[in-house]
Amino acid sequence: MKMKGLRNFVKECRSRYMILIQGDTLAASYYQQLKNATAVGAELAHSFSSSANTLTVGTQIALDRLNTVKGRFNSNGIASVLIQHAWSPKSLITVSIEFNSKDMEKSAPQLSSGWPWLSSVDVGFGVL
Repeated sequence: MKMKGLRNFVKECRSRYMILIQGDTLAASYYQQLKNATAVGAELAHSFSSSANTLTVGTQIALDRLNTVKGRFNSNGIASVLIQHAWSPKSLITVSIEFNSKDMEKSAPQLSSGWPWLSSVDVGFGVL
């Protein structure tokens, strides 16, 4: 699958925008670094096969030099949170949780049947 894109990065503004065509999806995204430790971004994607649009907004906050928290929410009701810790200079521990808020509205969580609105919980360890 080939990807073509247009990208601009202006160092003075610390912002970036990108337009991508991948398969049958056209996506436009914008990223802005607000402070040294905080950034926000948004992406609007259109799928030609399903004629569906998806808007995703997110943020990234560096709590300190070892810990980072990221969060995002899209127009389909899917929210995710990622917490990342630098264990050593080239090793990361990542915990991510993703859930569908629209499924949460349909049924309240019950201890006996689990949480149907929780899409995934991932724990990873990586070496760079």
